[in-house]
Amino acid sequence: MIEMTENEIMSIMVTSGTEDKLMALGTITLGAVTMDMDVHIFLAFWGLEAFRKEAPLTNPTSIEGEPYDQIMRKNMREKGLGNWRKNLETAKELGNVKIIACSNMLALLDIPEDDFIDLVDEVSGIATYISAASDSSSNIFI
Repeated sequence: MIEMTENEIMSIMVTSGTEDKLMALGTITLGAVTMDMDVHIFLAFWGLEAFRKEAPLTNPTSIEGEPYDQIMRKNMREKGLGNWRKNLETAKELGNVKIIACSNMLALLDIPEDDFIDLVDEVSGIATYISAASDSSSNIFI
């Protein structure tokens, strides 16, 4: 189980691995940390793929985000908005952010436990997410 501080907790369940939704994850996480919140991120389904060691640095955009894909990527570059990974790295440097990969999904998708980038803190079951979510002041599904 993840130990959190006495700060307000935000839990985020991430099941999508598209660029626009991962950008939302990075932005929300960074915003929460700047508001002194602890953030508990639980990765499942396609959200796991973006955190794998061999994952590309950019991902496809969701169907609903497709019309804005080019402008989003252009503005991220030109305006120095960073990317979702950089935002998560910064959030982890500034506050208490824990990222957990779902053990059940690893088994389902045949993903080895050691196949994740350093941002992922541990592999654990759904009870870890449910516990944190029940203690959270806000719970987001991405």
